[in-house]
Amino acid sequence: MSPPFSRLRRSYDRAAREGRLVPFVIDAGEGPVGQMHLFEIQWGARWTASAGYWLDQSVTGRGLATWALAMLLDHGLTDVGLHRIEINIRPENTASIKVVERLGLTPEGMREGLIFVDGAWRDHLTYVVTAEHRYAGHMVRALKLGELRETTDCDPHN
Repeated sequence: MSPPFSRLRRSYDRAAREGRLVPFVIDAGEGPVGQMHLFEIQWGARWTASAGYWLDQSVTGRGLATWALAMLLDHGLTDVGLHRIEINIRPENTASIKVVERLGLTPEGMREGLIFVDGAWRDHLTYVVTAEHRYAGHMVRALKLGELRETTDCDPHN
């Protein structure tokens, strides 16, 4: 059972103040339609985080997840100063797999029983981007220039 929204928001606010979470809302002009965040931020010798996102089903297929994730990764690798960001996706989530593949993230393989979802421990595919990636910090620019494999014409900056 999930915690009430008010408790979840307080825990996100606390984690953000402590530098362990960088949350964002996805707004496509008609109000919030999704969310993404950098979480499990670790410094020390790692400078790493995980990224997570979701979109309302009514707005999928418009390229929003690709553009929003590109912005989040640019922000994480430049403004936040992370070295590595990973995204873990359930193998059956083909839409999210297409998003990370469009952005050229590196597949690292299957992680067995990684996250408890829908009442069971689920396997996840891991994709990663590091500061050494060809487009690190410039993914939005690369999408605009057609250097990445974006397949829709949705550009939130036009």
